[in-house]
Amino acid sequence: MKLQLTPQALRLRLDEAELAAFDQAGQLSHTLALGPGQHLTYALSRLPEADPAPGPRVRYAAGTLQVELPAALARQLVAGEVVSLRGELAVTNGPALRIVVEKDLGPSH
Repeated sequence: MKLQLTPQALRLRLDEAELAAFDQAGQLSHTLALGPGQHLTYALSRLPEADPAPGPRVRYAAGTLQVELPAALARQLVAGEVVSLRGELAVTNGPALRIVVEKDLGPSH
């Protein structure tokens, strides 16, 4: 899973194996070591069916950046119905944060 951060945008790209692992477990994460005792974990998780979230959302706490997808959208991404999911998160005192979760189709596409 690749993480790309740009001003006011967060993007996760998943290859086929990662999509399969996400489909099975409902979550996927990677940790980036930043030095002794320092790291950043970025993760993708599927929300429970009962969660009413209309689109992707983001949480950050204790060195973990968590992108959460509503269950219905996660199914669409895994099943091949869509290539990219997009959402926006309102941010206090600034422009909205764009959230993109997409399939990494590789260099041949």
